[in-house]
Amino acid sequence: MEIKKGYEFLNGVRSQENRIRRLKYTLAELRSCTLPRSGDDGPAVQRSRSGSQTERIAERIVEIENELAEAVENKGAALIQIDDALSKLPEGAEKTILYDCYVARIPMKKIANSVGYSLKHCYKIRKQAIENLEVDDEVINHNSGI
Repeated sequence: MEIKKGYEFLNGVRSQENRIRRLKYTLAELRSCTLPRSGDDGPAVQRSRSGSQTERIAERIVEIENELAEAVENKGAALIQIDDALSKLPEGAEKTILYDCYVARIPMKKIANSVGYSLKHCYKIRKQAIENLEVDDEVINHNSGI
């Protein structure tokens, strides 16, 4: 597999995790806008917000909740596709390093310690493993388009 396509395919989970994190942050911000503030200015702030503005915020919250559910589903699909691709690799350091790095989300330094190789050698094995991955272009395109 081409290295660039391999990294894009394997980083599909990471991009979905980043999207999920951003959506959760946005959702929390919007929800905080709908709550009354504590203290002396609470009722004044609540009264100053128009009904249509509150309705728009509520609609946006529902949209983001739907986007969040979709992102979680896409992350799961990406994990399954990666697991399927990794299952085709023979048992060994290549498979272990890719699995730990992209599925288990273990930092490369910890992976190097656990497999008993230097960090530099682990990066070299990872690159070689990505080149040896066999994934359909259709799966790669779908995963990167998520």
